[in-house]
Amino acid sequence: MIVTAILLSGCSGGGVVTNSWPGLSAEGEVAYLASGDSVYALGTNNGGLIWRYPAESSRGTAFYATPVLDNDQLIVGDYQSNLHGINPKTGAQLWIFDGAKGLYIGHVLVEDDKIYAPNSDYNLYALDQKQNVLWKTETGNNLWAEPVSDGDVIYQASMDHFLYALDANTGQELWKADVGGALGFAPALNGEGKLFIGTLANELIALNKLDGSVEWRFPTTDAVWSKPLYNEEILYFGDVSGNFYAVGAVSGTLNWSLQNSGGVVGTPAVIQDGIVYGTETGEIIAVNYNGEKLWTKTVSGEIYTPPVVVGDSILFAITKGEELLKAFSMNGNELWSFSPPK
Repeated sequence: MIVTAILLSGCSGGGVVTNSWPGLSAEGEVAYLASGDSVYALGTNNGGLIWRYPAESSRGTAFYATPVLDNDQLIVGDYQSNLHGINPKTGAQLWIFDGAKGLYIGHVLVEDDKIYAPNSDYNLYALDQKQNVLWKTETGNNLWAEPVSDGDVIYQASMDHFLYALDANTGQELWKADVGGALGFAPALNGEGKLFIGTLANELIALNKLDGSVEWRFPTTDAVWSKPLYNEEILYFGDVSGNFYAVGAVSGTLNWSLQNSGGVVGTPAVIQDGIVYGTETGEIIAVNYNGEKLWTKTVSGEIYTPPVVVGDSILFAITKGEELLKAFSMNGNELWSFSPPK
């Protein structure tokens, strides 16, 4: 799946996408999972189904973007050009925005009552809470990554090799930086004015957020297909050849690396004693901050979706597996699993 996506990443059209793994988020006692024709709300304590959207399975709709909870609405895009607002308690439809022309792959950003929605029709849409378009900004190719913000500026990665800095209020381009490779995922932003982004051209790059100038480049063995995790001045991320890296955010030099049996896709997560991540071969690895393995587990299927930590549990969405979602304790014990109803 990853190799196919990379081969297609140079396509200029908006109709071919292979980034079709589940979108997962969680808040408190509820997890939200977008996969196939449905969005599910599940109890994080036992994986019990709370609601399913739409209530009846529909073959004409496909959901894979990560659902985003914003107060009294859950926002998720589909592959039929629609952005959905859902009641997070009942699963009832609140609204649909159908003003885009492509697929919703990256999830939305909600900030200051604005909804920033990236679409594969090359545009980033800024909507108000009544789904009116405040502005839209066009890039040179598909938008597969979610936008990130520092409060004043929206940073949007594009498959056209550019990272865009846009005024949050107007959408005006402040700068754009050509990083030399397609950008399938968002940058990480630290509090010291740097952006860190992985490319499909085998690099992790640090940029100055004020003007997009490159501060350092770190070469990887293969394509970086995830947003890096920034934690305590260290960047944690993987590549599609199965390498997992810890790189100093200030210097851009390698602290340590691990080789895994499958590609590492999806942003890692911080757990109690270190970092946890999944691989394309279904392996789950927890390591401490020195790169020493704490525990490993293997599931049936492939893991591309970033893990989500909620309370004392770690949630992993699974592609092509016997179950769609599994929950583990902080020491790797399986707590529960979820399979979608027929």
